[in-house]
Amino acid sequence: MVNLLSKYFVTPESLVLPYKNNQNRFTYQYSLLHRIMRNGLFLFLLISFMFSTEKHFASEVSQITYQPLEFSSISISASSQYSENQFTNNICSVWWPSPNLFISAGMSPNKSDDDINLYYHSSLGYTPLWTLSDKFSTTVSIGMHRFRFSDEGDFRWYHFAILESVNFFEIDWNLNWIYLFDTDWEHHQLQVETAKTIKELYQVHFGFTTQLLDKIKFTPSIKISLAL
Repeated sequence: MVNLLSKYFVTPESLVLPYKNNQNRFTYQYSLLHRIMRNGLFLFLLISFMFSTEKHFASEVSQITYQPLEFSSISISASSQYSENQFTNNICSVWWPSPNLFISAGMSPNKSDDDINLYYHSSLGYTPLWTLSDKFSTTVSIGMHRFRFSDEGDFRWYHFAILESVNFFEIDWNLNWIYLFDTDWEHHQLQVETAKTIKELYQVHFGFTTQLLDKIKFTPSIKISLAL
């Protein structure tokens, strides 16, 4: 009899049941949306921190290795730069297989009380054979950088650089614009360097790198090169 009435007439049970179903559905959808938003916010903060950490390391440790062909077709260098209240040492080499093409690579192992890491890089550079003057030269460089084995993680980024060199009073003056980038961040640097050749066998370099982050920061460096 009850089933027959509920089929043709509206009963209290038929009104309450859809309401409960709708309420349960709404509660489930709200809970699901809350979890999605919470996990999405956590993922966003995590990715932002990773990219910020990677950009910070890239701006601090990146090295652009260049040595003019006039000094030597093959050379090795040892450099040191001061940043973050510590010295970072780097060993690198440059090889000119042709008059307008060079290949360079370098590495910088670091160890502290609570961390150990390895930074290394490689690049390819091109210098046009035509110039406005024998004293000036322009070089374009592209390369890849890796930072590994650190507690902060492993990172990879790239660079594009334009290197301007001029020789005055037997001293090489270099002004370099460096563009560091990855798929999710970018960073610009300006590098100023002077180099003096000693007995056609050694070169001593002094310079600094300007970090164009939230505030301008200068990183001094020194490098000694040996012609092979």
